[in-house]
This record gives sequence, structure tokens and C-alpha cells, in this order.
Amino acid sequence: MKITIIFTLLSLALSQAQAECLDRVYSTEHLKKYPNQEIRSILLSFSEKTYHYDEKTGVSSNSGKVKLNLILKRNNQPLAAEFNTTCTNIPEGFLFNPYEAQNVPKNTKCEGMIWEKINGGEFSLLVKLDPKKVLLRNTQNGEKVQLIKGDNEFRLKLDPVMGDLACEPVLFQPYKVNMARLWSDAILQSVRYDMARPTVTSRNLFHLSILLWDIYASFNQELQTYFLKNKVDTAKVQNLKEARNTALSYAAYTFIKDRFKLAPGNTKDAHPNAGEMGVGDQKPDDLINRMLDKLMNRLSYNPAAKRSDSTKDFDAIKFGVDSANSFLTHYKNDGSRESENYSGEKDYKIINNYGYLDVMQSGVRTPVQVIEKTLNGLAEYTTVLGEEFADKYSIDHWQPMFIPGSMDQNGVEVDSPQAPLTLFWGKLPTFSDLSTHKSSSKKGVYFDDEIKLLNFNENTDEFIKQNLAVMEYSQILSPYDLTALQKDFDGDSKFDLSPGAQLIDISPAAMGNNSFASNDGRGYKINPATNKPYASQKIKAADFYRSLAEFWADGPRSETPPGHWNVLANYVVEQMEKNQVPFKWMGQGSEIDREQFELMLHFTLNGALYDAGIVAWGLKGHYQGSRPVTVLRKLAKMAEQDPAFGKKLESLSPNVKMVTYEQYDWELPAAMDIAQYLVYPDSFEGVSVKKSTVTKLAIKAWRGPGQFGEIPNYRNMSFNARDELAKSEYQFYNENWEAAGVGWILAENWMPYQQQTFVTPPFPGFISGHSTFSRAAAEVLSAVTGSEYFPGGMGSYTSPKLVFEQPVEPFEFQWAKYYDAADQSGISRIYGGIHASFDDVPGRKVGSKVGKSAVQTANKFFKGN
Repeated sequence: MKITIIFTLLSLALSQAQAECLDRVYSTEHLKKYPNQEIRSILLSFSEKTYHYDEKTGVSSNSGKVKLNLILKRNNQPLAAEFNTTCTNIPEGFLFNPYEAQNVPKNTKCEGMIWEKINGGEFSLLVKLDPKKVLLRNTQNGEKVQLIKGDNEFRLKLDPVMGDLACEPVLFQPYKVNMARLWSDAILQSVRYDMARPTVTSRNLFHLSILLWDIYASFNQELQTYFLKNKVDTAKVQNLKEARNTALSYAAYTFIKDRFKLAPGNTKDAHPNAGEMGVGDQKPDDLINRMLDKLMNRLSYNPAAKRSDSTKDFDAIKFGVDSANSFLTHYKNDGSRESENYSGEKDYKIINNYGYLDVMQSGVRTPVQVIEKTLNGLAEYTTVLGEEFADKYSIDHWQPMFIPGSMDQNGVEVDSPQAPLTLFWGKLPTFSDLSTHKSSSKKGVYFDDEIKLLNFNENTDEFIKQNLAVMEYSQILSPYDLTALQKDFDGDSKFDLSPGAQLIDISPAAMGNNSFASNDGRGYKINPATNKPYASQKIKAADFYRSLAEFWADGPRSETPPGHWNVLANYVVEQMEKNQVPFKWMGQGSEIDREQFELMLHFTLNGALYDAGIVAWGLKGHYQGSRPVTVLRKLAKMAEQDPAFGKKLESLSPNVKMVTYEQYDWELPAAMDIAQYLVYPDSFEGVSVKKSTVTKLAIKAWRGPGQFGEIPNYRNMSFNARDELAKSEYQFYNENWEAAGVGWILAENWMPYQQQTFVTPPFPGFISGHSTFSRAAAEVLSAVTGSEYFPGGMGSYTSPKLVFEQPVEPFEFQWAKYYDAADQSGISRIYGGIHASFDDVPGRKVGSKVGKSAVQTANKFFKGN
């Protein structure tokens, strides 16, 4: 007799492998044959597992439903495929933990798909697809095309840091890209391995841009350098291009390896929790070094070389290594605290210095007291119920948070309170001369007299309205059409409106063309490059804005905002070449070599982004502006304490209301962790429950993640799960788990639309870094290309697979102008719950001036080009 048991997964797939494959391994022959095709992402997931056991033979086996989502571009056309199959004889444990599946049996069979274990020290899987059975769909026009043989094999490697299968990062396309692009990609990949530190990233990108430009310019007597003083005597160089490429590569290799040697988790001196940060040799610096060495080997260079073995008159290796070391030494003490791994200044004072707000705690009545204890020499943090914490912290200022299970940039658990990130950065020397904008009385603060922070004490109503507007923005994040489903969860005898379920046109025909520092644009009538109207692209509003929040977010494997704009700049160069736009600096004069144009672009762009980081973090460090998540919890506490204030909030927004209900409070012994209790309540003694009637503030907003690690999110059903409408709402969202949806929740429990392990950045809100970085970058790209428009009149980028909630059908982000992309970057942080508008708009204004100043400064070095 056979026994068959089916395990159906009612949540995210237990084993997912999502990989950004921009750096995927291709054979030289394949790239020569298909130069315009690139894999963008792979998602391998298992939705169902069936376990078979034969009682007669005692043999067990497994089968499962497997889905592979593939996104690629061919000749710049966005293509996507979803391939579903059933696999038999799947290794035991593979669906739940790839670590346990050390061998893939040869008789594992999937219709149209083959798995092969790749021998070696690391678990790797070769996935082969049958080109005849996989059809791709053009996401713009719906046309079906076949997968090309040669592009149907994917090497997925188990990444112990992420715990997923991922594409192996290799950045080598020697006949297709120049050294400027190659090493730009290399440092961006290094940033993805590092923590999300926007200011540190902007400095590293800028400094590499200076170094590469200077070495390139050193081989040309007519070009002006920025840092290096000595020009190369080209009369002694036999092969100019080969020597220059060698010097560029060794300089970049030396620079990147040095700058990322203290990537978090690599030195116990700098990071007490270093032992928790890496698995085996998978620490960030090891990953980076391995990638860099592989890149050098593929360029036929010896990574360990410091000088050439030959006796040539000019030693390109030595020139590159010495130039990098001289540069690194000079900038070591520029005020960035690089030697301390950019740690904060000891005398810096956080205004809200009472402790850390634990996002796991239920609201503001059970505040957190953080107790540090030591286990095996490593710091651990636990929380206990205690004082009325929300009474203490200032509503106008940044409140550090404790996020249990929080992860660093590499997806490794940090599980410690937030520490302020580089809030001394405003004291660094700038690229451009911004002295006329520098405060005379506030050290490290620029543009203080031109912008103003909105705060509660000086402009109470407007401050409240703009923070509550963040909740209103979040209402569009639900994709459920409750009207069509005939759902009434608010009890007004009308089917609930679902703005997120409405189809909206996200093309330049309907979006963009804002006036400066506003969101009033209604799109463009004509594409100036084609003289034709822009084609519409309609998708659900919720899918667009959720994707927008995630596209610009700084989650794991992110390049951070400065890196985002380097990626877009590289895309712009490719589009210029594709659209036969000549590489003329500022769109004027004679055409220049593409590599020189890219180096000049990176130099200018990264100078602007570096200054944007200095300006934004100088203001953040001085004003310590609040974040919406702590503002709303404070408002909730104030409304609970003062009924009149609660009524005031109700008068300021239709999306808030005071509710009265019975509350249950856990009273735990002092050393007990509430999170452990919620997961294992039966294993603890000495816990009592107190029932009380309370009146609290409720809001209509995105409901928040359904689960925090292993802990169910009970908090947002606490006030309304006692009436039939609320039970109906809860049942609906529990059954439709693809998205959290929108409903009435306690204001004290609201969470931003972010990863549950991230929640909100570890630094103050005012001003928005995204807005400042992005507008500065847009100004540079508009100036140096000679047009406000993307090449061809439109820029596009494939939407990411959603991580915070279930994925949606891929679409194309489309922008007519660079300013449109910048504005979307800024507003994405409002939809993501990270900023209010009073952080966004000043960032755009400041970023514009920073970008224009950077162009003027850079042009001093490009005179005559």
C-alpha cells in the first residue's frame, strides 16, 4: 500500500532563488552571436510537495510542482516567461533547505527541465530548459517568441550568506565593454555585497571615478587630472591602449580591494558581532576579493602583481598600483572616519536618547527597555515590558529602533538596535565649492537658510497632515478589487473602494513632466525623438506603486541610491550608442571616444552624488528629523491620553478615528521576551493577562506584514476582531495572502511598506537622501548629454520581482526625462512609508543646486573637450 501526503504551501514559497543576473556567465561565442540579449532575473520556486512512501519496499520519494520565472531582454525588448512543471524524485529536504540536498539524483525528472548537480566545493545546480517548451512573452506588446538555444542553461549557486540559489556574479564581456564600464560594474557589485551605506557608497564611487579619470588623462597631454600630478611619457610606451588598460585595471583592483576590506562583518575589532556576519569564506570581503581576482584572471592579469616582470621603460602595473596607493593614503584622513570603518563620533548626541523603540512591541503602551547580555562572547539584546516609552521621545526628532531579526545588506541577521549612520558626514570637504551655501553657525550644514524643516511645535496641523498623508498614500498599495468582490469591511453599507485595483497609465503619456519640486505633471503629448505620441502602458495602481517602492528601496543586494544612478547612467550610455546619439560633451562640440565620455560622466555624476550625500547627511545630523513610523506611534499615544487631541486628529483626516474596545495585556516576568512568549505561550509560567477597556487611534492604511519572522502579526487585529465585519475582513485577507491589503488598524501598530527586517533607515528623515541624490543625478545627466530626455525620448527599466509581498507581472518603468525618474525616486519613499513630503521636496530643491554646481566644477577639468 502506498501512502501519499501533499503539503500545500499557503505562504511564500519555502525555497526561493531570485537572482539579478545582469552579471550572468555567458560564453564568448554566445555573446558574439546574441550581443543584445541579457538575462535580468531568475526565480525558482516550489509551490507544492508530495511525499510518497511504499510500505512494501520501505522506499520513500518526493515530487513537487516547480515554477521558474525568467525575465530577459533581447534587442532591448523586455521578455518574460513563466514555466510550470512537475518534478519527481526530488532530493529529501531540497524543497525546504537546499543545504540538505547535497546530491541531486540523476533520475530526478522534470518535464521540460533538467537539474544537474555541479561538482565542486560549493553546492551548484545547472538548470536546463527545453527551448521548444518555453515561450517568452513580450511584456510590451504581448507577442510570443521562443527561448533561444544557448540561452536556456542557468547556473545557480548556493549562496550561504543569502541562503538561496543565485546566479554566480561574473562581470566579463571583454569585446563589448571598455575599462571604464567594466570597473564601474565591478565596484557596483562590491557595493551589493557591502551594507547599505549611501554616504560611504557615494564616496567610494566618486573616488574610483577620480582615480580612473586621472589615469586615463595621464596618458593624454591635453587632458587635465584632478589628483595625480605626473603625466606619462607616452614616447616610452610601446602600446598606448594596452598600457592604459593595464594601469586602469590594476589601479581599480587595488582601490576596490582596499576600500572594501572593512566591509561589515570582516573585523572583530570594528564589529563585535563579526562572528555572526559570515558563513565559511562567504564574508563580504571574501566575496568581493574572489570576484575581483576572477575578473583580473579573465583579463589575463596576475592579481598579486605589483610591477611588471619585464624591463620596459614604462611599467603600467606599477603605475596603476602606485597611483591607487597614493590616492588611498591621501584620502584616508579626509574626515570620513574610514579607519574606524565610518563609525560615529563619540561626542555626537542623539536628542531622543532614552532607548530604542521595539517595532515588535504592541503599540506604545508596552514600550521597550533594551537589555544587553552576553552569550558566548557575542552581544545579544532582549526586550522586556516596562515604562510608558512613548511619553519620553520627542515627536519632532529621529527615534532609533530595535528591529528583531534585522538584517544587514548581505541578508545576515544583525539583531541589534539601530546606530546612526555617518551623521558627521556634513563636515567632509565637498567636490564643488558650496561655501556660499554653508551655514556660518552650524558646522557641516549647507542650504540651511534656503529650506526649512516642518515640525510639530511650530506648525502642528501641517506636520500632522503630512504625516497622516503617508498613511493615505499607503491605501493605494492593495491590489484587491473589493468593489468587484462586493466586500464592505467598514460597515457603511457600500462596497469598499479599491484605488489600488484601478488600472492606471504609467507611460510618459500620462506620468511625468512635473513642474520643479512638485508632483503636478500629466505626462507628454509627443516623444520629441520620434515625433509620435507615447504608447500607453496600463497596470494596477497597487502593482505600480508597490514596485516603485521596492525598485528604489535599499534592501539586500542594493547598490543604494548613488549606485542606482550609476546603473542608470551606464544604461544611458548604452542607449546613446543604440540610438546613434554622438558622444559629445554637453551635446556640443566634436564627438569624443565612448570610454572618455563614460569616464567624464562618472567623474561628474559621482562628484554630484558625493556632494549630495554631504549636504543631505549634514542636515540629517543637525536637525535629526523624525520618521513617520515613530511620529504615528507618538500621535497615537497623545490621542489615547487626550480625547480632545484625538478629536483634532479626526478633524484633520477622514482616514483616522478613535475606537473603543477591550484590550488584553500580557504581564510577563522581568526577564521574559514577549516575542518568545507569542510563539511558545505554553512553555512559560508566571504570565498573567489583564483585560481593560481602552480608546485608541485607528487609521485606514496598509495593514503591514502578516508575520515577523516566526511571530504572527496579531497586533493589527487587536481592536476590531470582535465584531462580524472585522472577522470577515480578517478571514478575507487570511485567505488571500498574496498582499496584506488595506484596512482599519491601530495607528500605534502601523508599519511602512518595507521588508520586515528593515522597517526604516538607521538615520534621521530630513532631508530625503533619495530625493537629493536623484535630483542631483538628473541635473548631471541632463547637462552632460545635452538633453533633458533619455536617448530616444524614453528610458525604461524592468520592474523588480516583489520581495515585500507576492510578485506581480513584470512591466517597464518608463521615463521621458531624467527628472521624471528622479521625481519617482523621491515619491517612492512616501509610498514606502519612509518619508513625508516635507522631507522629499527640500531634497529635490537642494539636489538640483548640488547637481548644477558639480557640472560647473567638473567642466574646469574638461576644458577644450
